[in-house]
Amino acid sequence: MEWYFSSIAGDEPEIAKKIKEGNLDCAWLTGNGLSYIIPPVRILELPFFLKNIKEVDFIRKKVEKLFQILASDYGMKFFGFSDIGFVYIFSKEPVRGLSDLRGKVMWVWDGDYLGEFIGKVVQEEFQVKPFRLPIQNVKANLDHIHVVWETPYVLIMLGWDTSFRYILSHPLKFSFAAPVVSQKSFSKIPTNYQKIFEDVLRKYIDVLTDINRESEVKIFEIILFYRKMGIKMIDFTPTEVKEAENIFREKVWVALKDKVYPSWLLAELLTMIHMFRTGEVR
Repeated sequence: MEWYFSSIAGDEPEIAKKIKEGNLDCAWLTGNGLSYIIPPVRILELPFFLKNIKEVDFIRKKVEKLFQILASDYGMKFFGFSDIGFVYIFSKEPVRGLSDLRGKVMWVWDGDYLGEFIGKVVQEEFQVKPFRLPIQNVKANLDHIHVVWETPYVLIMLGWDTSFRYILSHPLKFSFAAPVVSQKSFSKIPTNYQKIFEDVLRKYIDVLTDINRESEVKIFEIILFYRKMGIKMIDFTPTEVKEAENIFREKVWVALKDKVYPSWLLAELLTMIHMFRTGEVR
């Protein structure tokens, strides 16, 4: 086996392309890369779609087999997803309301279909200026960027935390990663080893989720410590949160139906989430 770490094999869109072309057998990808090989799974990363860990765990159990079937339609094997965590908005200046976003330069991950679509929406709605860059080029351009959205863990691990002093306390969206293998490559594994391969992957999907959740707690402890040095958490009013949610529901959720995910999948997941929130199912 040959392993390629960091960006040796390219950014995620390039890796996804290599899997589709048969130049790579498998990869552990975030939603960005998965957009190119199993687009419907990206539905879980819609803004304001999943709001807390309990909803994430509930939906994970409900959609795993469904996503496996959807993946097979694209010639891929899907084994489940691990948390990356919830994504927050970080800024250099306080963003206490949607109007404070006007005129700000916001980083958008270049090649990330959903990220670029969200960037287009915030540009139209709030006059934000999207700045498209590969993730590995962001640090060198932080002087030109006013706002980023990322998980706290990624922000600190990539060294961006020294540039952004404000954190919007309400998460923008959930983010995940998943190992995928092309069916053609998977079929080359001897039949008696295929289940072992799957069992090992599923085990470490859960291990990685636990590690990432523990890391997120520790990162927030660090951020709270940083508050003494000037980093501040900002709360939107419930009215501002609801307004933002309504904008994304109309301009992103609805707009991407039958382009990234089928209408029936959106309707089915929204029904599940509603039933969970109202206590009809657990």
